Formats: sequence, C-alpha cells, structure tokens
Amino acid sequence: MARSAQHWEPPVEILSHFPAVSGNTVNGLGEDERRPPSPFFWHEASLQTHGQLQKYVLSRFYDQPGVADAYSRDTYPQVLKGLAKVVDGTPEVHAYEVANSTFHKIAAHN
Repeated sequence: MARSAQHWEPPVEILSHFPAVSGNTVNGLGEDERRPPSPFFWHEASLQTHGQLQKYVLSRFYDQPGVADAYSRDTYPQVLKGLAKVVDGTPEVHAYEVANSTFHKIAAHN
C-alpha cells in the first residue's frame, strides 16, 4: 500500500527564528566552483547566519524533562574522566558567552 506524501510546515514560532538566507545559499548550492561548506548551524551563534535559530532549538531541547538528568548520568562522568589529567578535584561550572574556544584540545595535549 502506497503512503500518501504529507506536507509539513514548521510552526510560525520556529519560522520566526529563520534568517532571510537559506543554508543552501550559505553553502554555495548552485555555485560553479567547488568549496568547503560554510558553518551555519552548530557553531558559535553570534558568528553565523542561523544563530537565532540555533539558540531557539537549543533552548527548546534543554527545556525537555530528562535532558539534564541524562547529561549528568551519561556524559558528565566521561567529561570528568577526560579532564582528570588537568583538573584537580571537582570542577565548578560557570556559564559564560564564548566567542571562540579551544577547550576540546586541552585534554588531548596532556
């Protein structure tokens, strides 16, 4: 039995966070010369075209029940293990706006 195609439209609340330029345009769809794609979503929000959409999506994700519990149970212990060589004791968590980071390279070099 064939399935009928259904058209899905994102809610207006989500659409309001989309920029005027599409990801296809940012990444050069239709350009003659080949080039690497440009970051447009999972990078620092203030440095890319889809930053407001990214912030909205992340805020909706982190507001879901169980996300913090899953992070504490599954991910945070692995983070601590990776930082054990460079952090003495239990790290304190502080929230900051970061423009750029090489944090992921710290454990790799020690």
